[in-house]
This record gives sequence, structure tokens and C-alpha cells, in this order.
Amino acid sequence: MEQQEQATVAIAADKATVWSNLAGIVDRPAETLGGVYRRPRWAWLGPLLIVFLALAVFAVASTPYTVELAREQVRRSVAGMSEQQAAMVLSSLDRMTAPIMGVTATVGGLIAVAIGLLVATGVLYFAGLVSGTELNFVPLLSMMAWTWIPFAVRHLVQAGFILVRRGLIVNQGLSWLVSVGDPLKDAGNIVYYLLGFVDVFMLWHLILVWAGTRGAGRLSWGRAFVIAIAYAAVNIGLGWIPVAVSRIFTPALGG
Repeated sequence: MEQQEQATVAIAADKATVWSNLAGIVDRPAETLGGVYRRPRWAWLGPLLIVFLALAVFAVASTPYTVELAREQVRRSVAGMSEQQAAMVLSSLDRMTAPIMGVTATVGGLIAVAIGLLVATGVLYFAGLVSGTELNFVPLLSMMAWTWIPFAVRHLVQAGFILVRRGLIVNQGLSWLVSVGDPLKDAGNIVYYLLGFVDVFMLWHLILVWAGTRGAGRLSWGRAFVIAIAYAAVNIGLGWIPVAVSRIFTPALGG
């Protein structure tokens, strides 16, 4: 029976397309992601192109408002400066154009996605090892690319929200519940940071990680759940490190 199921997964993976995988991560994620893991090849290319396209759409929608916000912050920063210093700072406004910042944001986002995917795959790989489950890194990387689809959907939803609202989304997830309205103070608040992860897209991503772990390692529900929780905890902890370091050098953030 087990060999028959493995053969079925292998055949399904051979016939899989980007569209069938997109449908599969919704209605049968463990089987779909397990198939990607066993037949990785170019399976990572489709989801990454979708993520990059969504990132570009988000950059186009948000850049005009980002430029406006950056210009306003520069104007505020010149208060109290000498006339010569203010002139030098204000001259930087000429370089703050939507095309330049849009390209910069898109390229930076692509690099962040690539690095984030590699780090996340490494975290899941070592979480599996610690739990006694050995997974192959390269196939796992291909599988993890598909767990990034929720973030692509988030970019598209937020881009639409920005266009309708005509303004940037300041607080991610449920972080607005504890926001004090000061970006610097909010950035140093660990509760604000943690609540920023609480949204339906992150939950979907973690469900896919859990399902993919089950499908790739043929694990039980509980064992895959433990690995997924460890994966989430380590990733959130790694993300807090830059904030914690900044608080060491700027203690006022914590106050």
C-alpha cells in the first residue's frame, strides 16, 4: 500500500504544472508539496516568479507614498540645522524619485526574498535534524519556494489596499493593537513585533510548512507540527535580533 501511494505521488509530481500546484497547495498541500520535494527540478521557478511579480506590483503601488513619506521626514530632519547643512540635506530630495526608489525597493525585495528563503529552508532543515528527521536541502528549498505563495498573495492584497486607501500600511498584522503611533518606539516593542506576524497569510504559510514537512518526510501529524512550531519560533527569534541590537545602542527605543 505504501509503495502504491509513493508511486501515485511520483506520477502526480511528474505531471504537475504551476497551475496544478497552485490548486494543490490549497486542497491537498501535503501531497502536492511532497511531490515537489521528490521531483524538485525546476519546480521552484514558478512560485518565485509569482512572488517576484507580486513584489513588483506592490512596489509600483507603494513607491509614490514611500517617496512622499521620505521627503517629509527629510524636511523635518533639517529643523535646527544651519542653513548650509539644511541645503545639503534638502539637495538629496532631488534623488528621491518614484522610479529610482521603485527600482531600489524591487531589487532590495528580490534579494530579501532570496536570502529569506535560504535562511528559512536552513532553519526547517536543522529543525528536522534535531527532531530526528533528515531531509535533503535542495529538494527542501524547492518545496519551501511554494510556501512563499501566501506572501505573494499578501503583497497583491496590500497593493490593492494601498491604491484604494491612497496611503501606506503602517502596522502589519495585529501590531496596530499596541502601536503608540511613534515608529521608533513601536520598532523597539517586542509585543508590537510579535503581533506583526499575526495575519492570515503567515498562518497559511505555517500550515504549508507543516503540510510540506509531513509530505516530504512522511511524518505523523504531531511530529510535523512540532517541527513547524520550532521553525516558526526560530525564524521569529532571528528576526528580533536586529531589533534587539538596535535597542542596545539606542536604549530609548525600549522606553
